[in-house]
Amino acid sequence: MHYILPSFAIILMASLFPNSSFALPVYIGITLYGILMTVGVYRKATPHVKRQTLIAASGAVITALGVGVFFYLR
Repeated sequence: MHYILPSFAIILMASLFPNSSFALPVYIGITLYGILMTVGVYRKATPHVKRQTLIAASGAVITALGVGVFFYLR
């Protein structure tokens, strides 16, 4: 569930403030939050789960960043 939060936050931000000048810094902040959350989960994971955790988290962070850039550029 933690991995979905950055994407939900970006979609909510884009829905509430579609043409805001502070949108890009917020998207970057949410993405950094996702990266820091990934590092925290990765450090606590057992060795055989670390690879799966890294793949899932990096996919979520890249998706969040892509959605943020899409909403910022539209």
